[in-house]
Amino acid sequence: MASPADPRSDTALLANLAQIATQDASELLRAEFALAKEELVQDLRRAGRAAIGLIVGVLLLEVALGLLALAILLASGPSPGLAFVLCAAYAAAAIGAGLYVARARPAPLAVAKQNVARDVQEIAEALK
Repeated sequence: MASPADPRSDTALLANLAQIATQDASELLRAEFALAKEELVQDLRRAGRAAIGLIVGVLLLEVALGLLALAILLASGPSPGLAFVLCAAYAAAAIGAGLYVARARPAPLAVAKQNVARDVQEIAEALK
């Protein structure tokens, strides 16, 4: 039987500790890659939403320019009052739609706080 001061038992203990450390490092790397993948997916979703917002904005601008051209044509014709009413109604609708979209989107600071809270919770669970 090997004594506690036996170099073979120290070597076996050291090998066991190295194996445990390697397993832990491997698990940590897997968790980090999974977290990075999830963050990438979330970033892509945010980018997709931003692209949709940009497309909607461009479409609204296109409609606004079309109505402006219509209003100019109507203003030069028999009914300038109708042109004013059409422009005012469209402007109110466009501003209302823009405000609705802006309010529906969460504030960047709130999103950042949620991400930090989620990251802290995931780190705490990983350390358990």
